[in-house]
Amino acid sequence: RHAELGIVSFVLSVLTTIALFGAIVAATIMEMSSPDGMDEDSAAAIVVGLIIIGGILVGLVSTLLGIAACFQTDRRKIFGILGAVIGGLISLITLALMIVGLTVG
Repeated sequence: RHAELGIVSFVLSVLTTIALFGAIVAATIMEMSSPDGMDEDSAAAIVVGLIIIGGILVGLVSTLLGIAACFQTDRRKIFGILGAVIGGLISLITLALMIVGLTVG
């Protein structure tokens, strides 16, 4: 049997990856559609920002669940490993994009 925590970790990491990709694309479109850039006080910008921050947090939770799944005995660990790796990578990549955006802008 597969570890239930590993399956949850993998599903969360995949859903987080999709949500973060969509939020980053939406933020890019909002930034490029206006000559002055995105209005940072608009409701859409706030929602996109909250999705990105929430996605980072869910990615970290996914990483922790994946690590916990790797310590379950008598269970397959592939989903735990995949969930931990994908969740960690997506969180790190998103944080790196945020840092680059803050330093450039």
